[in-house]
Amino acid sequence: MRNGPCPQGHFCPSGTLTPLPCPAGSIRNLTGGYSIDSCLPCPAGYYCASEGLNAPSGPCSAGFYCPADFSSTTPHAFLCPKGHYCPLGSPVALPCPTGQYQPSPGSEICIPCRPGFYCEESIAGDPSPCPSHSYCPAGTMVPQPCPNGTYTLPGVEGLQNERECLACPPGKFCRGGQIRGLCAAGYLCISGSSDLTPRGPVMTNTTHCEWGVQCAGPCPAGFYCPKGTEKPQACPVNTIKEIPGGSSIHDCLPCPPRHWCKEGDPELYMCPEGHYCDGIIDYESEGRPGPRKCPRFTYRPTSGAGSKGDCLQCPAGTFCNAIGLTDFSSFPCPPGYWCSGTGLPVLCPAGTFRTQPGANASSQCQLCGAGTYCPDPRLTGQPNTVGIPCRASYQCPIGGYRDALFYICI
Repeated sequence: MRNGPCPQGHFCPSGTLTPLPCPAGSIRNLTGGYSIDSCLPCPAGYYCASEGLNAPSGPCSAGFYCPADFSSTTPHAFLCPKGHYCPLGSPVALPCPTGQYQPSPGSEICIPCRPGFYCEESIAGDPSPCPSHSYCPAGTMVPQPCPNGTYTLPGVEGLQNERECLACPPGKFCRGGQIRGLCAAGYLCISGSSDLTPRGPVMTNTTHCEWGVQCAGPCPAGFYCPKGTEKPQACPVNTIKEIPGGSSIHDCLPCPPRHWCKEGDPELYMCPEGHYCDGIIDYESEGRPGPRKCPRFTYRPTSGAGSKGDCLQCPAGTFCNAIGLTDFSSFPCPPGYWCSGTGLPVLCPAGTFRTQPGANASSQCQLCGAGTYCPDPRLTGQPNTVGIPCRASYQCPIGGYRDALFYICI
């Protein structure tokens, strides 16, 4: 053997005739090794299976790890433990990342936590079911609380996404995935409310509410909402609530004079024709004053009457024998009568008649013509609308009212 530096993978003590190989589990990648201490441990993540190596035999196998300073001689030095993963060439067992787990030893990868479960501690192993009031998508480390305005029923577990959280029910508000209580009086909570006193826009559409949108706000004008209201209560007819936020029926105020208020309507309307609106609360209004019909012998052609005195007197020659009239033209005094407009028709006197309607005084009743007579209507019970012809051989003067038998021809 020739003299020279001690070759790689060996060491040569003083006076050595033959290089000694570095033992299995170690390497020497330089020349000039002079003692066994010159042989270095197999690098971490590799194994050194034989003697005299100047490089590792290969990487540690997947599912195993080969630590530093251990001098691994096999690719299966240490089995990767549960809750860890060991890819090819691992120097140490790596803990599973957050949101992943590995229930089996000897694995090169970790498994993402499946939907509906969470993996809070990677070392512990098995995932836990997502608890109530939360949801857990794939890879969850910490359960996510259901969004404000949503909830879950007690005992319901394993939700996988936030859409499985239910919209907060009518009349209630929800936070942290739980129903926290009833919405305050003066507010309307249809669906998805997250606040005791939701400050959203005034509700106009109470039939269509989208998930994730707070379908809640102040009680709309024209209505009142007690605590926990599921459906707004309309202010009764002849009362009004002009601004939002009514909390009880006492917030519905009496309709003011000259106006008419409809049920659940925040608008004021002028008192309709044929009526007057005085705003007086009495037994006739049953505590809620509203439009009252103009009395008999009066009419009201325009809106906005504020008292009975605003109903106009029907003129003479008419018989307004109805209430709530807007016009008198269809109510003329009947034939055989005359009408003052303020009371019942008066019969034309004996000896007179009236064929046409509309007489406004007794003077408009015509005298019975010669050859006819007009009996006293108080005795006959019938109005004189035409003169009654005298019988043959009898004479009836103008304005006659007696039976023809009293007028004997000579």
